[in-house]
Amino acid sequence: MEREGVENCEGTLVHEAIHAAHLHPLRRGDRDLYLWNVATDLSVNEVVIDGGWTLPKGVLINRDYIGMTPEAI
Repeated sequence: MEREGVENCEGTLVHEAIHAAHLHPLRRGDRDLYLWNVATDLSVNEVVIDGGWTLPKGVLINRDYIGMTPEAI
């Protein structure tokens, strides 16, 4: 596997681990699934990128949401 592919895989694993660590599936409650997924991805992807990992092209990134919880987003 090329290096970029390995790095994207590592970043994706970190991304999923953060979702679990932050209890995102349990915190969803009765919120709209699509909107909750967008909000949690915006929150998590900033942490992943700021941690030095890479993510595949096309993931949701918006620096306006740095430090915000999915509930706030």
